[in-house]
Parts: sequence; C-alpha cells; structure tokens
Amino acid sequence: MKTSLKVLIFAVLLSSCTSARVQYYTPDEETSNGLLEIRNPHYKNKVNFFGYSAMIGTTAGLGYLGYDNPFVKYNSDTDEVTSQGASSAVSGLAGLGVGITLNYAIGRKDKLSHLDNNYNDFSEWAEKYSRDYKVVQSRSTPSRLLLINKDAEQYYSFRNMEDVDIFLESFPNSNHLLLVCARSYENIPYAELPTLLEKVDISGSAVEKDIKLHYINQSQTLSEYITALDLYPNIKDDPYDDGIEYIGSMIDVAQYTKYFSTPDENQLIERAVNFATDFQTVKYFNTQFPSNPYFDQVILEIIQTSIDSELEELVELFPESSAIEKVKKEYILRSGDARIFIERNARYGVYDFNNSYNLSNLNDCKNFISSMTTNNKLPDQSKTYFIDSASEYLLSERYKNTPEANYTQNEFISFVRNNSNWLSKEATQYFLRKAKTQIELNENRRYLIENELDDVYKYVESTILYYDFADGEPLSLLDGFLSILADRANWKFFLKVDVTNYGNKPKKVKLTAFLNMVRETQSIWGSSKDRSQIKRDYVLNIPPNSTYRDLILEFNYQLRFRDERSIWGRNYLYYGPDKELIGSSDLVKIELEYYDSSIPASQERLRKEAEKNFAERTRGGSSGSRFMVDSRTHTVLTDERCYVDVKRLTDTSDSYGCISIFASNVSDNYISTIKTNRGRTYTYYNEKDDNFTECFNHADFPIMVSVSYTNNRGNQVRAKVRLESFYDYNVLIK
Repeated sequence: MKTSLKVLIFAVLLSSCTSARVQYYTPDEETSNGLLEIRNPHYKNKVNFFGYSAMIGTTAGLGYLGYDNPFVKYNSDTDEVTSQGASSAVSGLAGLGVGITLNYAIGRKDKLSHLDNNYNDFSEWAEKYSRDYKVVQSRSTPSRLLLINKDAEQYYSFRNMEDVDIFLESFPNSNHLLLVCARSYENIPYAELPTLLEKVDISGSAVEKDIKLHYINQSQTLSEYITALDLYPNIKDDPYDDGIEYIGSMIDVAQYTKYFSTPDENQLIERAVNFATDFQTVKYFNTQFPSNPYFDQVILEIIQTSIDSELEELVELFPESSAIEKVKKEYILRSGDARIFIERNARYGVYDFNNSYNLSNLNDCKNFISSMTTNNKLPDQSKTYFIDSASEYLLSERYKNTPEANYTQNEFISFVRNNSNWLSKEATQYFLRKAKTQIELNENRRYLIENELDDVYKYVESTILYYDFADGEPLSLLDGFLSILADRANWKFFLKVDVTNYGNKPKKVKLTAFLNMVRETQSIWGSSKDRSQIKRDYVLNIPPNSTYRDLILEFNYQLRFRDERSIWGRNYLYYGPDKELIGSSDLVKIELEYYDSSIPASQERLRKEAEKNFAERTRGGSSGSRFMVDSRTHTVLTDERCYVDVKRLTDTSDSYGCISIFASNVSDNYISTIKTNRGRTYTYYNEKDDNFTECFNHADFPIMVSVSYTNNRGNQVRAKVRLESFYDYNVLIK
C-alpha cells in the first residue's frame, strides 16, 4: 500500500512537470480599430521548471546510486575491479532517460489541444496570449479568434454596421460612444445612418441631431430628401429652399408641391421651367402655375415636337394664350390633304376660305385652287401641297367613275387636258398616264381576243386516250447490286393524247405532262409518304379547227420495292407511280400554254424514239396484280386507241388457266376472240361487258386474245394480247 501511494505521488509530481503553452499562426497586423485576427489558436505542452528539476533529480539520484553501488567491472593486471565513476555515469544517463520518458508518457510533453467552442475557453486562451486584448465573442470560432485591444475604445471609428456591432459588444458601457459616433458618422454609408441611430443609445445628444441633419443633407434625390424629412422631422430649419435644389424633373415638381404646402412659388417656377420641354410637362406646368411668366413661351417651344392630337388639346386647355394662334396654324398646315385642310380651317377660322367647298365638284375645286393660289398668309410649300391634293382628289373621283372602254378613257383624257391650265401639273400627268395605260391594256386585250391568245384553255383541249406501262432498259451493274437492298426495275410509261384546236386561228402550244410519283416508307422508325412528279414537254403547231392525234410521250423511271416483315415490324419501301391513281386519268396531269419561242431541234427525234419504243414495247407491271407480271407472262401486241391492263390472279400451284375479258366505253360492234396453242377458237359478239370466263389447260398456252369494238367517241378500238404462261388472268380493255 505504501509502495502504491509512493508511485501515485510520483506520477502526480511528474504530471505537473509540463505546462500548456499557447500557439497560433502568425497574425496579421493590428487594424486601426485595434482588431487582431488569430488563426488556428491551440495549446502545446512544454516542460516547465518542475519538469527540468525532476529530470536533474532522477539523473543525480541514480548517478549517486550507481556510485554508491558500483556495478561496472573491468580487469586490471592482476584482479577484476569495479569502477565507481563508470557506474555513476551509466546510472546518471539511465536516470536522465527515465525522466525524459516519464515527461512524455505522464506529463504529455508536446501534446496539442484545440479550443472548445465557448467564450471561457476563448478568453482563457486570449489571456495567456496577451493581457492587452479581449475576445470579440460573436466574431470568433475555435479555428479563428478575433481579439480587440482593450484601449481601442479611445481611438475606435465606425465605417459600417459591423464596426458598430463589434464596438458595442466589446465596450457595452463605453464613455467614449459619443466621441466615436461624432468622428465616424460622415464615413458611414448614407443608407446605414438610420440603422446607426437605432443601434447606439445617444438619444437627445447634439451628436444625434448632427447625424440626423447629415442624413437629410446627404440626400441625392427629392424622394430621398422627403423620406429623410419624414423620418427626422423638426431637424432641418426651412427645408423648402434646399428641397428645390433636388428637383430634377417635372415629376419632382409635382412631388415637391404635394409635400410642401406653402413653397416659395416664384423660386419653384424658376426651377420647374427648365423641365417644361414636351406636351405633358408643359400641360402640367401651365396648369399648376397658371400665372407663371413663361406661360406662352413654353407652348411655343413645343409646337413642332407635338403631334396633332396634342396640338388640339393645347388649344382646348389654354385658349387665352397668345401662342394658341400659332398652334392653330401649325395644326391646320399639317393637314394630310386639301379636304382635311378645309375641315380644320372651318373649325378654327385662321385662314380666309370658303369652308363649304366640295372638291369633287369641278367649280368648287377650281375656286378652292384659285383662293389657295392668291392667299398670301399660307407658306408657298403648303399652297403647292394642297393644290396638288385638291387636283388629285377631283381627278381620282372623276376617274373612279370612268368605264374602262377606250372612248370613255379618251373622254377623260380630254377633260384633263381642258382643265390642265389650273390643275396641278403632277396630278394631270399622273392621270393622263393612267388613262393611256388603260387604253394600251384594252388594245392588248383586243389583240389577244382577236388572235385567240387570251386563254389557251378557251380554244385548246387535250384528251388522254390511254396510258401504258412497259419494260425499261436492263438494270446496270450498280443497280443490280443495289437490288439486294430493295427490288429495282427500270420501267417506261407511255402516254397517248389528242390535242384539239377549236379556234379559227393556228395555235402554237406547249403541252407539259406530269406523271405523279410517290415514295412510301414504313419501318420501326416511322412512316412517310412523299409525292413528286416526272415532267415531259412537247410543242405543237395546230391548224385551226383541227386535232393533233396520237401524240406519244415517253417517261422513264426506276421502280423500287421492298416489303419485309419480322418481329420488329414491317420494313416497307415503294417508289413508283402513285398506286392510288393508277387506272384513273388523275395519274397524269396535263398543262397547256401558248408558246412563242422556236421549237427545240431535239423534239422530233425524241418523238420518233417514243413511237418506236412504244411499238416495240414489252409489258411487265400491271395495276393491282397479286403476282408479278412481265414479258414472261404476257405480251401486248396491239393497243389501238385503248389501254390494255393484264392482271395475273394466281400462282402456278392454284391456277386453272381461266381468262376473263372486260371492256369499257363500248358503243357498238364488240367482238372478242380467244385462240389456243392447239388451234381452238372461242368468239364472243355484241357483248359490251364480257363477263364470260373460259378455262384452259397447260397445253393450250400460249393463248392469243383479240378484242375490237367501237367506243363512245366513235373510234375503232383494237387490242391483242399473247398470254404466255399457265395462270389465271383478267384482261381489261379501257
């Protein structure tokens, strides 16, 4: 027990051998207000006097113990001896090591400790740092202390509200507050002065009055000035005169007169007249100060910048002003035309004129222009303008009621020339040109009508006899390769038309035919349908009352088709003639126009090539076929004045060799013949719509189908088709 007590006492003694010393980053210099910012304030344990004494004691004690009980031995020449000095040195070093170790282990030498977030800890640290400072609690944290010199209240100065808050916190009952306020308020921002007076308790002092007066006098605008007077009444003596200096607009004038019930009006007028520069400000100025010496002057100065409605209002507001006569003159002279001049002058009677002139009347217009010419009060520029206006109005009213015929136009020209001695030159020249232009238009129209050139569709008609699809050229190597992505085939489209001239004059007409195409797509990304056209032109010379017959136009295009289905949906592409229009005349659109240029040299060659290609054509595609049709399924041999449409209805596996023939526009003399490869013949007579269906065997193919009849136009129609392969067919003649 005694031993434990001794160890405890020894540990306590060792723990007191170190002391906590303040440490920090090197602070900035103290500010003019005595403020010092300390960053990273903390403590670090250092060995004190007792610590060093303990280390010396342990070193001496253990050294003495070693000396008294030597343990270091060495061999002499004869015997083994112990050395008191060596034993004392070794024991002393061991005692020093023990002292140092115990200082670190028990006394916690060099240990760092940081501040707690409370005022007492801050103050204790500051007291150890320097007795000349104290902590500004509201601006301090464990990692940053703001200290203030205890003597700072003697020289402290305010620059903003933060300085005020720091001072009031640090020196709450300072006797220097009035002095600090007195030397500081002029440096504080204008807007913060009321806040200063709310924070400091200097009520009733001369300094308080100085600050309030300073706040009033530092106002930059009239609004600030009035606000300051309301906030601190009875501070400024005679505020009226100083208030006038703040006036910077007519709005300020209104605000000043509203706030100060008994201002110095003369001084106010001298200030306000500087802002009477437009209609609204002059209106207020002369209404507010009706006896001001600048009443007429300010009106005169804004006449040129005021709009018409403002001039009218000036006349109504200030009829007694000597400037109103000039306002009326300006208003009248601004009239947009002579009729408005008469109306405005009748209202104000400035110029001596008959105010009942009707300018659409010849005599009234003449008298008005005469009076305008002899009037000496009107500026020359205005007289010229109103004379031109009156002349234009008379002639426009006269011309408006003049028919377009040549004789009435010539009568109008005579009227203008007969009165040109008093009408304005500009108006007479304008309307003479207008009448002459109308006569020229009449002559051009007459020429067009006499030569049947006024409307091409009035005399010329195009008739689509039929159209046909045929095989085109073989695919190129590149197109053949691209067919992997979508089926491609070159096609020809032949259009046969008649063009009739019903007029009595020969016609040179340009016929333009448009084949309506469509590009349809459908995929997982969406669908689209874009329409386009292929165009072909041909120029015709057509004698009177005659028809240019059997004009053949050839179109070339590449059909593209793909229709794939998968779990992702349909992948579809079609480019070719619009399928919705195939079989109707709307597939092709024809436009006619008169043509007055030379006929292209290549036209005749292209026509002959089209006729040759049409005669030698083979037929593939058909409208509405369920299966592919081409030259291997059938060939159209004859199609005079008709369109032959062959539909393949079946595939090989379900075919019965059945053939149905349909003819449209049949009038008379119908006959159809089917001749088989084995020589059998089937003939049908006088059937306008042949619904009889005959079925054949494989050996009967190829089969020849011939149809002839008279159509509704009285033309003889002939068609011949060779059906090559064993399928079911519909043969449509139309």
